[in-house]
Amino acid sequence: MPPRIINDQYVLLPNPRSGGMADVYKANDYNKEGCVVAIKIFKHGQIESGIQEESFRREKQILGELKHSNIIELFDSGKDKLTGEQFLVLEWVENNLTGFLKEHPLEGWDSYWERFALPILEALAFSHKRQCIHRDIKPNNILIGLDGRIKLADFGISKLRSYFSPTVTLREFVSRPFTPPEEDDGCYQYTRDVFSFGVLTLKCLTDIDLVDYKSVTTALEVFDAPPEIIEIIERSVATDPAERPPNAEALLAELEAIQQKRSSRQLSKKAICYLTLTNSALNILQKELQVFEKEIEQILLEDLNSGCAITKKIDSKTNGSNSENKYSIFGFSYRYLVAVEQDRLIIINAHSFSSATLEQMRERSWQAPYEFRFGKPIIKWEAEEVIVQLKQEIEEYEIDLKQSRLEKEKERIFQVWGDILRAKTDWEKLREKSLKYTTFNFEGNRVVFQLAELPEEDINGQSRHIKNANGVSILGGDVMEVVADELYLYVKYGQPDRLPQSGEIQFDTRMAENALYRQKSALDSIRYNRAVRSDLRNLIVNPEEVRSDKLDFDIQFIQNLNTSQKEVVKSAISSQDFLLVQGPPGTGKTTFITEIILQTLKKDPEAKILLSSQTHVALDNALERLQKMDSNLKLIRIGNHERVSDSVSSLLLENQMEKWQKNALEHGKIFLSNWSASNEISQ
Repeated sequence: MPPRIINDQYVLLPNPRSGGMADVYKANDYNKEGCVVAIKIFKHGQIESGIQEESFRREKQILGELKHSNIIELFDSGKDKLTGEQFLVLEWVENNLTGFLKEHPLEGWDSYWERFALPILEALAFSHKRQCIHRDIKPNNILIGLDGRIKLADFGISKLRSYFSPTVTLREFVSRPFTPPEEDDGCYQYTRDVFSFGVLTLKCLTDIDLVDYKSVTTALEVFDAPPEIIEIIERSVATDPAERPPNAEALLAELEAIQQKRSSRQLSKKAICYLTLTNSALNILQKELQVFEKEIEQILLEDLNSGCAITKKIDSKTNGSNSENKYSIFGFSYRYLVAVEQDRLIIINAHSFSSATLEQMRERSWQAPYEFRFGKPIIKWEAEEVIVQLKQEIEEYEIDLKQSRLEKEKERIFQVWGDILRAKTDWEKLREKSLKYTTFNFEGNRVVFQLAELPEEDINGQSRHIKNANGVSILGGDVMEVVADELYLYVKYGQPDRLPQSGEIQFDTRMAENALYRQKSALDSIRYNRAVRSDLRNLIVNPEEVRSDKLDFDIQFIQNLNTSQKEVVKSAISSQDFLLVQGPPGTGKTTFITEIILQTLKKDPEAKILLSSQTHVALDNALERLQKMDSNLKLIRIGNHERVSDSVSSLLLENQMEKWQKNALEHGKIFLSNWSASNEISQ
């Protein structure tokens, strides 16, 4: 039987892991030679469609947001063209905790903490911090890579506390006794994962077969760990959720505090990394220190064992590429150049540097967790293993560091964007200088205030309002003019008879604050992939991925455009994503916008186009030009009539209502006349 291929890209291997809602296949990615992935296919027709859809949607959304070294990574998602089944493409991880425990029983709490508990809790704390509850923590969902790295998987019944609407319930898709006994009513959602972690701990560190909640109690009675750890796990699996630590962050903090105290009392033995000093390095140090070889070795060991960091040596002669098998080590007093041999490091040279420079370099490099010694290794294979591990750890660290720098660079645009919005918010607050009034009187829709002090600048046209003692705006409008010590306010809302006899006329920043709040929300939606268009963030930070096809037809331009404008119009029409066009005033941007709209409607007369702008003038100019080019276009202007220019005010929604009403009545009369005539009934 030939292998199944999904969407001409993913070749599925046989023998999938079968689950309640989905099967997970090991697969090869045709588009990336040698790349092995996991394809999670949601079972089509075997589960109620609403539940299956919800599970797929949740896992896709959550894994798209949760980027963490101990959480399974989402690469792709889609729907199989042949079967219609939805699928996720995840990183492939070979083993899970269930299989591991059968072959490798854990020695005790400390080994469990370092190997499993810490990475699992770090992943859970990261999820809880982002308001995501996993709800299905169990051994099968703890994956273990060939490199030993722990990955939290299967977010199919998870919840985003502030995002998902409870349209489809997945509360019965649980794994008892890892799921707590109480009903998931939303009151103690994070403690559900805390309970599951506690049961998982008992599963790993006791021989009790956990089949029900009674067996959890039995396992707790035989659980062998430090008393303070037992107390925390006991609280974690309490039947009353209020007794548990409130979330994974709190649980992690409690356990880490205890582990730090215990490790300070009982330091774990470090692996040994052996060193050899070359004659050239020895000569350099003897000239500098004026001491014998053994004393030099002792000085270097004190420097290295006090804490050091290692990075690959960058060779300036090869345009910054890494030198093969050569590394730089940064201690507290010296910078070392070393070469890597099979079972040791060879110190080629050592130079003293300022402590500040060395500290900077240590912060940027991989921290070495070894005890350094000079001499021949006692157990050769152990020494070789340390060197292999050292090389792998440095390589992984530098890959992660490079990735982290790329991510920071991608984040920079959003940080700048956020800084601009914060600056605008601060600027709006600075504009709030109030004007005191001593009395007032009102004339129709105007209120005339007697000012106690004159404004320092022209405030005509400003939005101002008056608040009551509770800070609620009771009257507001626009400043018409200030004559001598009298301020004329055109009232837009509120009742003048509610005004206090004297008070303050404050700058009304609410509209600006609302606009800034909407912009901040939009920024967060794009930044955290919550926008309607899921790839918007990626296109902004990676503009080179914006797709643009060549036009397969000649454009007949509607306006008289210059060569540059024609090229930009072609680019815009062929772009599948978006196009950024920049230019100072007077360079024809309005002409360009008009041409794009006209060309789009020419190609698809049923198209609906939303045109927005930060300024009313730009919007009105574009609409005015569109009206002149084609008077039959259906145009609607949405905005405050006082800020819309006279040339397009007829397009305002409220101004068009009367015309639409008239047309509707005329069409209705014609219909009734024709219908009554055909049915021989008096109109």
